[in-house]
Amino acid sequence: MSDLPDHGSGRKDLGDNQDIEENKDSHSEHEPPEISFDPPVYRQRYGIVFQMVQKYNAKKVLDFGCAECKLLRFLISNEAKIEHLVGVDIDGDLLQQSKFRIEPLIHDYLHPKEVPFTVTTLQGSISQADDRFCNFDLISCVEIIEHLVPEHLEAMPKVLFGQLSPKVAIVTTPNADFNVLFPHLEGFRHWDHKFEWTREDFEEWATVQANKYGYNVSFQGIGSGPIGTEHLGCCSQMALFEKNDSICFPKGEQSFGQPYQMIKEVEYPYRKCTITEEQKILYEVERLLWLLSQPNEYEEEEDEPIDVDDSPKSFKLKRLFEMRGLQKLCGTMEKLKSVLESSRFKLTEDGDSI
Repeated sequence: MSDLPDHGSGRKDLGDNQDIEENKDSHSEHEPPEISFDPPVYRQRYGIVFQMVQKYNAKKVLDFGCAECKLLRFLISNEAKIEHLVGVDIDGDLLQQSKFRIEPLIHDYLHPKEVPFTVTTLQGSISQADDRFCNFDLISCVEIIEHLVPEHLEAMPKVLFGQLSPKVAIVTTPNADFNVLFPHLEGFRHWDHKFEWTREDFEEWATVQANKYGYNVSFQGIGSGPIGTEHLGCCSQMALFEKNDSICFPKGEQSFGQPYQMIKEVEYPYRKCTITEEQKILYEVERLLWLLSQPNEYEEEEDEPIDVDDSPKSFKLKRLFEMRGLQKLCGTMEKLKSVLESSRFKLTEDGDSI
C-alpha cells in the first residue's frame, strides 16, 4: 500500500475492512485492537445511509469516495427505491477494478424493478462540482473528509453545500475521542488520514458549514463502545445536513462544467407496472384470504367426510398485516384499513376484521 498515491481529493480506504476499528485481522501497521464491533462499523455506517435514503425517499443519490463501490452494492442489494445511484471517486483504476459490483445479478433479471434504475460510477474529486449532479436528493460522504489535504478540505463545503446543494447530505468521520480505546494505536487509525477530529471539532466545523450554506444539522454516533465508555462517544460520528427551504441561498447562474469522467453506467432491467398501489394491496389481500380459507389437508382423516362450510368467514386485519408482503405494500395498519373501506371487501363493525 505504501506505493499508492496520496488521494487528497478524498477516496476512502482500500476496502472498508482495513480501518483499524473494523477488523481484528487488519493488515495495519498497528497491532490488532482488543475491541470489536458487531456488526462491523462500516456495515453500521452503510445501514445509516440506507435508513436516510428510505426516510427522505431519495430518488437521486450520490456517494463521494465510493472506492470499491461497496456502499453502492449495499444500497442496490437492499432494494432502496432509488432511480439514479452515482458513485464518485478520485481513483479511476480502483473504479475500473470494482465496476463489477454495480452489475445486475440474476435476481435483477428474474425480478425486474418497477421503475427505471441507473447506476453510474465516475472518476472525480469532491473539490470540484459537476453540473449533472446538482440538486440531488441525497449525497453521502462516508469516512472521506479525514483523507482530504487542506486545500481540498477547504473547497469541499462550497462544492457540496453551495454548488451541488443536495436536499440532504451525510458526512461521517472517525471520532478521535474514541481512540483511547484502541490500546496499541499510535497516531491516526489509517496511514492516509490527514487528521482525526474530536466530537467538539467536528460539530464546530459542521455547524459553521450549515449556517453558512442554509442547512440544519444534527449529530449521531455510529459504533458504540463497551459499557462504561459512553463519555467517549462512538467509534464514528455523523453529521446529517438537511436543506432549510425557508432560507433563500443565492446560487447564481454559474455553470461548473462536467469534470467527472465516466467509468461505467448500468441500466437495470425494469418492467413498468400499470396498476395502482391500492390495487396491489387489494390483490395481495385477496390472495392471502384465499390461502387462509383453504382447509389444512393434514388435519383431515382420509375416511372421514369433509364438512363443507359455506358460511362467511372473517379474518383479523392484524393477522393479515403481519404477512410480510402486505405489510411492505401498506406500511401502516391505517393505510390497509383505508384501502379496504373503499373496496368491495366488508369490514366487521369494530373494523378489526374482514
